[in-house]
Amino acid sequence: MDDYEDENLDDSLEEEYEEDSLDEDEDESLEENELDDSEYETNDVSTNVDSGNSFSYNQNPLDRLNNFKQDINNIKERLNNKNVIDNNKHVNKDTGVNKKNDLDNDKNKLDKKDGLDEKDKLKDKAKDAAADKTKDAATDKAKEGVTDKAKDAAADKAKDAAADKAKEKVAEKAATEAAGKAAASKVGMAAKIKVLLWAILIMFIVLIIAAVIVAIIYSIISIFSGEDTGESSVTETTAYNELSQVEYYWPIGSEETTEENGIIYAKGKPISTTITSNYGYRIHPVSGKRKMHNGVDIGGLGGYGNANVIAAKSGVVVKVVTGCTSGGNKSCGNGLGNYIQISHADGKYTVYAHLHQNTITVKKNDRVYTGEVIAKAGSSGNSTGTHLHFEVRTNATTRTNPLDFIDANNTRPSTFNYSTNY
Repeated sequence: MDDYEDENLDDSLEEEYEEDSLDEDEDESLEENELDDSEYETNDVSTNVDSGNSFSYNQNPLDRLNNFKQDINNIKERLNNKNVIDNNKHVNKDTGVNKKNDLDNDKNKLDKKDGLDEKDKLKDKAKDAAADKTKDAATDKAKEGVTDKAKDAAADKAKDAAADKAKEKVAEKAATEAAGKAAASKVGMAAKIKVLLWAILIMFIVLIIAAVIVAIIYSIISIFSGEDTGESSVTETTAYNELSQVEYYWPIGSEETTEENGIIYAKGKPISTTITSNYGYRIHPVSGKRKMHNGVDIGGLGGYGNANVIAAKSGVVVKVVTGCTSGGNKSCGNGLGNYIQISHADGKYTVYAHLHQNTITVKKNDRVYTGEVIAKAGSSGNSTGTHLHFEVRTNATTRTNPLDFIDANNTRPSTFNYSTNY
C-alpha cells in the first residue's frame, strides 16, 4: 500500500515538474516575443523619428519639441514597460528557476525518498528473503522432521514387522514343538499301549501256561489219587447191590464189555467212582466264581480214555459234539468239550460231557440201548481232570438234579435184555 502511494506521489511531482517546465518554456517564448515586439516598436520609433511622424520640419520648433518630448516619453514608457517586462521575465525566470530548483530539490527528495524507499524495499526484500529463507529453513526442517518421523515410523514399522516375524517364528517353533510333543505323546501313548498289550498278552500266556501246569498236576493227582480237586460233596461207591432197581443206570460201566448183535455193552459191575461235584451252586474250580452247576461230576476214573461211558437209558441220539481235546481249549463245545445228548421215551434227556477225543462210537439219530458203551471218559472243554459231567433234563434245556434218577448202587441183572429194554 505504501509503495502504491509513493508511486502516485512520484507521478504527481513529475507532472508538476513538467507543468513548471512548460510554464518556463512559455515564459521564455513570451519574453522572446515581447523582445521581438519591442524591437518592432523600437524600429517603429526610429522609423517614426526618421520618417518624421513625431515632428516635422514644417512644424514650428516648439510643436516639434513637444512632439519629440512626447515621443521621448512614449519611448521611456515603453522602455519602462520593457523593464517591467524584463523584470517580470527575470522574476518569472527566477521563479521558474526557483521552481526548477524546487522541482530539483523535490526530485532529489523523491530520488532520496526513492532511494530510501528502494533501501526500504531492499530491506523489505531482505526481510522477505530472510523470512522466506527462515520459512524455507523451517519448511526444510519440518520436511526433515517429517522425513525423520517417516524414517522413524518406517524403522518402527520395520521393527514391528521384525517383531511380528519373530513372534511368528516363535509361534511356529512353539507349534512345531507342540506338534512334536503331541506326536511324541501319541508315540509314547502308542508305545505305552503296545507295552500294555504285550504285558496283557504275556500275562495271558503265563496264565495259560499256569493253567496247563495246574491241569497237568491235577491230572497227575487225579490219576494217582482218584480225586477231582476243587469239587465238593464226595460220595464214594462202596458196593454194588444187584437187588436194587432204578429207572436210569449209573452212566459209568464196567471194565468188562460184551458184544451182542454188534453192540458193545459194559453190563457188568460198575467200576469204583467218586462224585466230585453235585448239582447246584458252587465255586467253579477254573474261574473261582460262584456259579450254578447243572449236573453231577463223576471222578476217580483214571487217566484219559480209561473208563467206559454207557447210555443210562435207551433212546435216540439228538446231538453229538466232537473235535475237542482233553486238556485242550477250555471253551471248546461251550465248555462241555466233546459231548452226547440222548432223547428218551419219557420226554427226558441225558447229557454226557468232557468225553475223550476219538472215543465217541455213536452219531446223531442213532438208536442206543441201556448199558451200551457210547464213549470213554476224558477232560475236554472246561475241565480240570478226567471225569464225566452227567445231566438229566426234563426237556431239551431245563436241567434237574440227576441224583433223582441215578444211583451208584443200581442193578445190572445178567438176564437183562439190553436190546429190548427201551
